[in-house]
Amino acid sequence: MTRLTLKKSMKPLIERVATFGSATLVKLSDGSHELRGGGNREWIRAKEWVSLFEHEVLLSDRQLPKKNQPSVSLGW
Repeated sequence: MTRLTLKKSMKPLIERVATFGSATLVKLSDGSHELRGGGNREWIRAKEWVSLFEHEVLLSDRQLPKKNQPSVSLGW
């Protein structure tokens, strides 16, 4: 009979912290956090939730796709 034992060093590489629609906030094995998937609405909800419940987590500002960025015209 083969016995399988798990050691403490065998932690999962990714741990799901919370979900916001189609976006998922995950904690990586190095202790950093990452928001995966979702659109702008989910990103805003995630940032609000983090500010209330996980304030030690740092989420960088998300870059919008080029098509959603406002165009700046100098009129020249």
